[in-house]
Amino acid sequence: MGMRALLIVILLGWISSPTTAEVTPTSKPLPAGLVNVDVSGRSVVTIESDITWIRTALEQIEPTTRPTTMPADLIARVDEIGPQVVASLKKDLAVDHPRPASTRPATTPATQPFTAETLISERIRPTLQKLNDLSLAVEYVVLPKRTLTDAVKTGWGTPRFYYNRLADDVVFEANIGLSLDAPNDAVPVPVIYVEGDDESAKAKLLVRAVHGMEAGVLDAISQRAGLTVESNLLDYIANEVVIPLNLSRDREWLGIGVIGVIGGKYSSQILGIDRDRWMLAATQEPPQTPVRFASIDLSNPVDPKDLRPEYFPYYVDTMRRKSTLVLWKLVQEKGDEAITQLLIRAIEKDPTLDEDLKQLTRE
Repeated sequence: MGMRALLIVILLGWISSPTTAEVTPTSKPLPAGLVNVDVSGRSVVTIESDITWIRTALEQIEPTTRPTTMPADLIARVDEIGPQVVASLKKDLAVDHPRPASTRPATTPATQPFTAETLISERIRPTLQKLNDLSLAVEYVVLPKRTLTDAVKTGWGTPRFYYNRLADDVVFEANIGLSLDAPNDAVPVPVIYVEGDDESAKAKLLVRAVHGMEAGVLDAISQRAGLTVESNLLDYIANEVVIPLNLSRDREWLGIGVIGVIGGKYSSQILGIDRDRWMLAATQEPPQTPVRFASIDLSNPVDPKDLRPEYFPYYVDTMRRKSTLVLWKLVQEKGDEAITQLLIRAIEKDPTLDEDLKQLTRE
């Protein structure tokens, strides 16, 4: 496995790519007997006799607490510290150090160069803005179980709801794909009660569903905003700095560690997270992993084809964590400048670098 292929796997260990699939329409016109009401900006499908208690319950719900890393927060943060991040990132990665042609990022006339400046202005900020502009309509389906079943049997609610004839019951598809580039259809949230439940019990069920859904949506958007920052930073460092170095197998860990330490530095800055806490999470050895730090020799990595398939993801994750830990310890002792110097020596093909890297892995 070459350096580029390995880094792709490493990057997939850090991030998961969010879906951009469109949400398909969820419902036909309401069946007879069902009504749609709007209460305090929340849409509800229900029956006429339930409207009064639903209004009372929804009007008393307090606004959901928002995470501090919502897209609007990160846009403000990027606008505030973006220029300093760009300058510091370029310094840490020795971006302006003279490079032989073999260690320069590959660009073609058909593509714009991926620079530290465009990382912020053309990748991170525009995606954060799309997330900030994201509109997701939620439709609470508050019905007795039998009423919902009868409605779904007519074809209403497809594809989110479908009727299981054998069980004479309704199955709900909970997976939701969100698009940043096209309008999203309303997402139904079933709040199903048993006929005969008193209004207090039904109200508690509805309030719990609203709190869970609204907090879940905010958390999902916040997490995706964080992934936007982190994934783009890692992508830039990997493709524009590390891969062009064409590091030999015994030096691959250096590139992986640079991505982890420098990517972590600027991800934590933009997200407003303590760097030490971020790095602790990135370098801890998972207690249940079958591939331990002690089993990996960074200077003599195992050829992936020699690994059993079930162990490969654990090996990659442990190698990533151990590589990052070695360089993080170096930074704690000597500062980020120590990584800059290692990169410069790699750019200049310093023949004495190998022994120093081996010494780092032994310490």
